[in-house]
Amino acid sequence: MARPSKLNQTLLNTFKEVVESNILYCTDEDLFLLLNKRLDKKDQICYSTFQKWKAGSQEKNELFEEFLLVIKGALIKQKQTLLSSLKTTDQAWQRFAWIIERKFDEWNITIKNKVESNSTVNLHFDKEDEGL
Repeated sequence: MARPSKLNQTLLNTFKEVVESNILYCTDEDLFLLLNKRLDKKDQICYSTFQKWKAGSQEKNELFEEFLLVIKGALIKQKQTLLSSLKTTDQAWQRFAWIIERKFDEWNITIKNKVESNSTVNLHFDKEDEGL
């Protein structure tokens, strides 16, 4: 029998506070550490648990769905802020482009080109294969 989850409304509310005040400049590990810092010792979680929750690999229920929405919403907010800064900054716009490229894979040209080149299929057949 599995141990009951530590994800409860108190932990979720604490996580919302951490994310709202820190999402723009924190890694997942930073968010995890800030979350545990605000929780009582008995309510703290391990990093692997945080990663599992973030990956959505837990049994689905309202609290886990809300946890994922907090993270996704914060990432959208972060992306909007960075893109807005990129648009409105005349000087040194490259720094925002650099951050966006490294934070969000879909904006990383190197990764995108690598994925596209790996997904092309070579449809070359030998004469022996024609009968298949």
